[in-house]
Amino acid sequence: MLLLAWLTRLLLCRILLLLLVGILLTLTWLLLRVALLLLLVVLRILLCHCVTPEIG
Repeated sequence: MLLLAWLTRLLLCRILLLLLVGILLTLTWLLLRVALLLLLVVLRILLCHCVTPEIG
């Protein structure tokens, strides 16, 4: 009976750990995508400003 409880606790800990790792990986992936998109937007803006200087 004690062994069963210990095994269930171990299994629950492992499942929780996997969930946490999955959530962290998903968050990092999303953050990386957002950062890349922002970088692309900034680069595009900079390129537009450099290539076409203000006409005035």
